[in-house]
Amino acid sequence: MTSALNGAPLGSVDIRPRYPDRGCCIASARTDANGSYSIDLPNATYRIQFVPDPNSGYAPRYWQSGIREDEGRDLIVSNAGVSGIDISLETGFRISGVVTRQGSGARVDRAPIWIGKPPTGSGSFVIEQSSDSTGTYQIRLPSGTYRLTFYQPHPSGGCCHPGQLSGTDVEVTVSGRDITLSGSVP
Repeated sequence: MTSALNGAPLGSVDIRPRYPDRGCCIASARTDANGSYSIDLPNATYRIQFVPDPNSGYAPRYWQSGIREDEGRDLIVSNAGVSGIDISLETGFRISGVVTRQGSGARVDRAPIWIGKPPTGSGSFVIEQSSDSTGTYQIRLPSGTYRLTFYQPHPSGGCCHPGQLSGTDVEVTVSGRDITLSGSVP
């Protein structure tokens, strides 16, 4: 895992294998200071998402392609090991803000935020982010138009998937500068 700017290794990048037909992240690993990682996966087909820490300045993307899930290439894992699944990450612009409850304005901790890239629908998924314990969030994205959907936290504390809970959509265009964008949930 390296920087597209200068070829330097990138540490602290989350590796998130996802089933292409279900969108679920089934495991994760993190790169070390040398940009290396290892992850054990059962035999299946995956789309591999690389998600850097937002403070690193780099934007997430899928292996062998772009930022949208449907732009990612399938990786087939069989009984033989797979190696060389690496990419160079490019910088992105920061989108950050606070998630609040509609009406009261109270901050919402651990609110899931789904980021998609129009056209929306199957395959438009980019990344899921959650607000922290103070209701704040941040993500880095390359230039483009995105739809952020702010969801109320799942009652069980588990994962929230579109369609399970009501959410609030906000469309934003990222171009040449960082953006502050707050959202609210019902």
